[in-house]
Amino acid sequence: MELIMIKKSSYYMTPKFRKKYFKILLLSIMLLFLLIVFFLSKFYLNKATHSFKRYSEQKYDEFKIEYYETLIEKDANNYKNYYNLGWLNYKSKNYDRAMYYFNKSIQLNKNFSDGYIGLAWTYTKGNGLEWPIIRNKDYDKSYYQSFIFFNRAIEINPNNDKAYAGLGYTLLLLGSPDGAIEYLFKAIGKNSKNDNAYDFLGWAYYVKNDRESAMKNFLKAYEINPKNSDVLYGIGRIYSLKEEGYTGKSRQYAIDYFKKSISADPSFVESYNGLGWIFYVNGEYSEAIKYFEEALILKHDHYLALVGLARTYLELKDRDKAVELLTRAKKLHPNYREANEAFAIIYPNADIDKILNGTSAQRACPFSASIPYKLKN
Repeated sequence: MELIMIKKSSYYMTPKFRKKYFKILLLSIMLLFLLIVFFLSKFYLNKATHSFKRYSEQKYDEFKIEYYETLIEKDANNYKNYYNLGWLNYKSKNYDRAMYYFNKSIQLNKNFSDGYIGLAWTYTKGNGLEWPIIRNKDYDKSYYQSFIFFNRAIEINPNNDKAYAGLGYTLLLLGSPDGAIEYLFKAIGKNSKNDNAYDFLGWAYYVKNDRESAMKNFLKAYEINPKNSDVLYGIGRIYSLKEEGYTGKSRQYAIDYFKKSISADPSFVESYNGLGWIFYVNGEYSEAIKYFEEALILKHDHYLALVGLARTYLELKDRDKAVELLTRAKKLHPNYREANEAFAIIYPNADIDKILNGTSAQRACPFSASIPYKLKN
């Protein structure tokens, strides 16, 4: 027996065994390393992919802008070239330049209906509105100007479905969802394949707190154009507002549609913000921080992302960071209560009425269910 054991131990010490052993060990270490790299780099890979996509689209748009500017040098009277430059600058959020080029296209052709539509959208979107913050008196002047230009586009071309859809959206921003619905149905009557009309109709019903009709129209828009980032965001938002939507069975649907929205348009800030709130409510704070920060990279003054990130740091006991973010949010919208309520949590022994002094009951979202809170004192 003793002799056999010695032979076995002798085998384990042979060069052949050691070589086999170290080969297996090396393969195991490499496999473990690859698994660690995979899981740790998943977020950074996705972030890099989205960043690269944004960068590629930006560079391609810059190339197209240079191309149309060259065409204008050759033919300064072609109104369509100015129009195309207007939309390229609009897409790049260069709203002043977009407005200049749309105006130029109209000067060259006063009956160019689409030129008025481009100008109207520039007034509507150029104020950096956060959806679903749907009403702010500071913006009303721009909305009324948009209303005039969309009407002018309809006067020139009564069959322009895009003008009716834009007019409906403007009425929604001006606080008239019923008026918006009327014009959006007119747009659909002119063109039943106008995905933006169904999208805006979904938001109009959302504002009326008719989520069933909102979802129905979002899904119709999705059927027409499954790459419409705003539509995908709308579907995700409805799922997030369903019963236990932030924590229950609808949660994953909301996450999936928000992520689809980002895949369709990596610069669509509201979907990052939506994901941040979902992960915040579920206590997944690292994920929440990731998406809130991404939203703020895209839009540094995004009110709800600032509040959400502050609430997340408050949960992590980083009071100084929370106060810094809430202060920024309060400067943006001093009359909205979300930031002020968070301040009241930070200073529980203070006079809350004094903290909230001068604020109204106005919120950044039309319904209390829109923004979840974990009111932990």
